[in-house]
Amino acid sequence: MPKIVISEPKAGKTYQIELDPSKMSSIVGKKIGDDVSGSIMGLAGYKLRITGGTDRQGFPMRKGIHKAGRTSILLSAGPGIAKSKNGVRRRKTVMGEIVSEELEQINTVVSSYGKIPLDAALKKEEQEGSA
Repeated sequence: MPKIVISEPKAGKTYQIELDPSKMSSIVGKKIGDDVSGSIMGLAGYKLRITGGTDRQGFPMRKGIHKAGRTSILLSAGPGIAKSKNGVRRRKTVMGEIVSEELEQINTVVSSYGKIPLDAALKKEEQEGSA
């Protein structure tokens, strides 16, 4: 089951929710930087911007790779590579910037807020799910 990590910059908090696989189809095909409606996750009025993610084996998504699957690219910095000496480049496997069914985690940040505070909206959803 894919996880959605929601970062809330105003409060400096992050929340993690599991997304029902049947609702995943509304996110598939979006790219890093695209906005997604929060109503998919039960957050009415919220807009979430996709900032990245990882697949089931831990390979990170990388902006600028225009495909949905994995690829090996030559990297010197950024997502997918640890900091190294100047001028050193390594071939690393990364995921493309397009959201696919293969992703295990999708990172998002709140781009516009709804009427209900995010903390309250997620606790309400949590209570409904446990009943």
